[in-house]
Amino acid sequence: MEVTTNPTNAVSGSDSSVCQRHGLLAGHWWGDGGPTTLPADQRTEDDQAVTFTAEPADRPEEVCGVPVVDLRLGVDQPDALLAVRLCDVAPDGSSLLVTRGQLNLTHRHDHEHPEPLVPGKEFDVSIRMDAVAHVLPAGHRWRLSVATTNWPLAWPSPRPTKAVIRLGDSSRLRLPIRAPRPDDADLPEFGPPVCSPTERVTLREPTAERTIETRAGTAVLRTVADSGRHVVDSHGTVIDSGEDDRYSMDGEDPLSATVQSIRWSEVSWPGITTKVRAEATMRADETTWHVESRLQAWHDDDPAFDREWTIEVPRHHV
Repeated sequence: MEVTTNPTNAVSGSDSSVCQRHGLLAGHWWGDGGPTTLPADQRTEDDQAVTFTAEPADRPEEVCGVPVVDLRLGVDQPDALLAVRLCDVAPDGSSLLVTRGQLNLTHRHDHEHPEPLVPGKEFDVSIRMDAVAHVLPAGHRWRLSVATTNWPLAWPSPRPTKAVIRLGDSSRLRLPIRAPRPDDADLPEFGPPVCSPTERVTLREPTAERTIETRAGTAVLRTVADSGRHVVDSHGTVIDSGEDDRYSMDGEDPLSATVQSIRWSEVSWPGITTKVRAEATMRADETTWHVESRLQAWHDDDPAFDREWTIEVPRHHV
């Protein structure tokens, strides 16, 4: 069963200095359940997007499948992105991310042959969200949010983009509603998780941290994950690894977007230690991607490999 709802709110273009930061609280693309990977309360994200909020549900509503957003809109740039989110808004105002989707609008017809947009010309587009199963409790509200950025899950378009949505039958949210079934009451509860045994001894506990810092108009999202130090088998293999990612952007300039990623890993056995460290930085101007990388390796304390690369790739409607 599918239910279609039509947006009823007025729409205006978001100011680019605010819109560029939309996405910072989205969590990792595939969060594994760790404290730094899951999305935060989406109220701040909702404030930086155009939102459509339904009336409170008078009874629980179940969705199971792929929600789709159909929109008729126009944009003011030849290259543009559209990001949509579906949230569960509780009576206290907290906003839970249920599912999301995004589309580079130059790919609206075909991923193989992107086409530039005609500024000011309206067109129809459908955006599929990630498949989801969720129950909206009674008293909660659905909220659909639309934005032209989703940093850092998607690289920002070369120029700030304003999108104008035409309301009416051409713009709608299609929800895959799951109707209640008589046998639902007989479904068993999930039992405790079962994991295979492992010979693993922890020498240093893993830690993780996710922070957002703003200085002089530049926002920096940083995620640091120390995977800890472990003995992983009966042969005494020790693994020590971690990662450090920084995503920065001036709130008014999408061309200031920069990503710096560091990875390190150490594998050792009695009397032997090997270490690897990789670092890469990526940025872009209007026409070109710029990537700088360095890879280092050590055997015990002796350098075994050290190389740097600089790569430039033309941007093609991204």
